Amino acid sequence: PTSVPLRSGTAGFRASSSLLPPVALRIGALAALRSRAHAGQPVALMITASHNPPGDNGLKLIDASGAMLPREWEIFATTLVNAKNPGAVLGSVLTAIEPGSTAMGDLLPPTWPRPTVVIAFDTRESGPGLAALAAAGAALLGAEVVHLGLASTPQLNTLIPGYVPRTIGAGGEEEESEPFQSYFDRISTALSAVIEAAPLNPKRRAFSYLSLSDYLACSTVDCANGVGAPVMQKLLSQPAFAKLGAALRLVCVDTAAKSQLNLHCGADYVQIQKKFPDELAKPRGGPDPYRVYWSLDGDADRLVSYYLPPGGPAGVPSVIDGAKFAVLAVEYISAQLAELGLSGVVRLGLVYTAFWNDAAVEYVANKLPEVAMVCTGTGVKFLEAEARKFDIGVWWEPNGHGTVVCSEEAKKRIRDVAESLATPAVSAVEAEVVKSAVEPVPAVQSAVAEVAAGVDGAAAAAEPEVEAGSMENAQEAAKAEKAAPVASSSAPATSSASVPSESIAATASSDAAPSAVSSAPASEAGPAPAAAGPTETDKKEAPNKPPSVAPTRRAARRLLGLLDILSPVVGDGVANFVFTQAVLWVKGWDHSRWAEMYSEYPSVQLKVVVEDKNAVQTVDFDRRVAAPEGVQTGIEELVASTPGGHRAFIRVSGTENMIRVYAEGVTEGSAHNLAVAVARLIHEKCKGVGEFEHEEVEEDKAALELKVKEHRERMVTPVISVDELEKSEQPATFKSAFMNFFSK
Repeated sequence: PTSVPLRSGTAGFRASSSLLPPVALRIGALAALRSRAHAGQPVALMITASHNPPGDNGLKLIDASGAMLPREWEIFATTLVNAKNPGAVLGSVLTAIEPGSTAMGDLLPPTWPRPTVVIAFDTRESGPGLAALAAAGAALLGAEVVHLGLASTPQLNTLIPGYVPRTIGAGGEEEESEPFQSYFDRISTALSAVIEAAPLNPKRRAFSYLSLSDYLACSTVDCANGVGAPVMQKLLSQPAFAKLGAALRLVCVDTAAKSQLNLHCGADYVQIQKKFPDELAKPRGGPDPYRVYWSLDGDADRLVSYYLPPGGPAGVPSVIDGAKFAVLAVEYISAQLAELGLSGVVRLGLVYTAFWNDAAVEYVANKLPEVAMVCTGTGVKFLEAEARKFDIGVWWEPNGHGTVVCSEEAKKRIRDVAESLATPAVSAVEAEVVKSAVEPVPAVQSAVAEVAAGVDGAAAAAEPEVEAGSMENAQEAAKAEKAAPVASSSAPATSSASVPSESIAATASSDAAPSAVSSAPASEAGPAPAAAGPTETDKKEAPNKPPSVAPTRRAARRLLGLLDILSPVVGDGVANFVFTQAVLWVKGWDHSRWAEMYSEYPSVQLKVVVEDKNAVQTVDFDRRVAAPEGVQTGIEELVASTPGGHRAFIRVSGTENMIRVYAEGVTEGSAHNLAVAVARLIHEKCKGVGEFEHEEVEEDKAALELKVKEHRERMVTPVISVDELEKSEQPATFKSAFMNFFSK
């Protein structure tokens, strides 16, 4: 056993790499037994320490389903790793899965299917050595070992369900040259489906001039000097991305310098430190205010986004955490289900933890009453288990780890909608919009200037109604140019400003009536027929008409494509990047609009070291304290008495004798003071170690009172819906980073 007791948790076994060689050998053996319990189906072992420093590493078993091990096997693993007699522990595991087999000699009877253990690792220097030891442990129990080499955690999780190893050569261990091609194929194919199903009648705003390629060109991805770098690089070579020709910028990609992994970069660093990665902060005067930034972590299963807000503190990013990824996803999916007539038929749920900012919970509760909300314990195993109880379950942790899980029955219902409304052919306009969706806009600067100047007012007045959740980034001006009647094929292109509003309306409405567009010359075709776009009278006379077939069919295909981008089993930072960019593009939102969905309460987290963490017990998923007696009452009194305090709770650390304190307030100072007050209470009531070091801060009383008043109003005023917001004038802060970028 190791000199330090280790415990299996969400991250498996994680510690200094110097402690892990004996752990690797034993976990390899346990992986073989777990595969045996699945009648020989492959079980995987991922060797990674995620966002930890490069000197650490970890060993995480992945079940045959691609999910985490069940609780009883975590207990087996912890017992085995810390046992002085591992043979006895393996024997007890064998007895549990094969009643009557009690001796080590019975481990491999002839009737057993051969176990299969699949091993991969991230870029850490200790990875290959630990992989070899784990393989030796698995081989001791007769397992067939498949070495996949370098991989991200989500790649391995996604590969394992239904995985069938491919033998290369005669004898020896199995290897594969391109084992993860299916991972890239899934994302690329799904993105292509989203592009092909782009809405045909976008709203006419600044973003209707930007293609998905333009969105990606505005983005910079920090790969944390980890395995996310080669994964992103290969993804960009796949067909959908090669067709886009996106100039996506990747930074922190030095996987050869092992000491640079997660060093002043990566999702954890950005979120906790509220700083730009060093590689972005130092050169050329700092971060570009016209770009949007994203950070993966060391094994690429987390993703956060951030940007430099106009008028904000110099060099301080505005960070979008996992909760806002989840809210964006659930809001969009809910709108699409409503358009397909599947609200209430397909059960949509959102799963969150106590560490979610309360503003996110309030937003969904007020704005999306049709979405079921479930709070659960902190940790992937709890979130994923609850999410799978829904037809479509959205779960995310604030740290940027999360995904959307969708049942096959739900996908079948959505697919049935698409197939029941299918049409025999793709119209010329549909093909043109797909082309405009992937091609960068050649004259986006003038197009954006026209929108900003309001020169398209006449066309906007003739615009037909838009489908729910439609994009606002299609290349409207270019589309009108190309679809408008011309005198001859050699005639010069007509600018969007000179195209008659009827022509633009005809093109935009072609989702509902694709046959209305003519390719004949202007002298023959004449002006576009009035029937090409519904008149205001039509809209008023038939407000409750069912949605037209084409937009609904495309919405179903688009939703299926978006769901297929995501990992079906675990959070995947790379897939989440593609999914989120696609949703923002379809909606026509930039980062500032996404960030403004709701304003987070300022929050503070503190740690209190205690003599015995086991003396502290929490219930209601950490939101209430059951023991020691009086602690919960004390926390409630502090929340009520601290000026500007909103809420507070504590959580017992899973690995250390430590209590984590979380507090929210209406200002940074009130959140800090509430956290300090609760931490002091825990130090006194729960036998804190050492002197209490934290101190309150002073706040401007007038400013605090104003914030408290605003908070009281916020608590009684319903959150404005997206539909209401879309109808209102855009806020002044909606000065698009993208629009500024392209008009420079």
